[in-house]
Amino acid sequence: NLLHRSTTDRSNPLKLVPPRHIMPLVAADDSWGNWSFLSSMAILAQVFGESTRVGRLLGPPVSAMALTFFFASTGVLSPGGTPAAKSLQLLSLQLATPMLLLGADLRDCVPRCGPLLKAFAWASIATIMACTVGWCACGKLLTKALGSDALIIAAALMAKNVGE
Repeated sequence: NLLHRSTTDRSNPLKLVPPRHIMPLVAADDSWGNWSFLSSMAILAQVFGESTRVGRLLGPPVSAMALTFFFASTGVLSPGGTPAAKSLQLLSLQLATPMLLLGADLRDCVPRCGPLLKAFAWASIATIMACTVGWCACGKLLTKALGSDALIIAAALMAKNVGE
């Protein structure tokens, strides 16, 4: 029973209070249980997103988030995230970009992107040139301060900025 009579708050005699004695159905340290439950939510959200009016309106990703939020709020899943959920998120993010790129038809992308692709190419070239000039100007100071990792850090920052 989530409703109980409050003895301290007279303005709101009935409060919705989650029971503290109920453990989640899937424990936070149960990696396989969390992985299987979250994968099941993704499958259920895909079906829900294609077969119902509300699901088509929200789309499968938002449906998956809503279902998972609901089950975490009702005590089926541990609220606040778990190590298994974080590893699943990292894995899906690492797989998402290559899968999107592998599914792209580059012959179709060029005419559809039009001037945006040219602007991105020019911005990428300018970023690479600016980073090269910056390294020539400040490379010795960075190497002195950061050691042998200076060039690695500079290259990683340049790659990050080219990708934005």
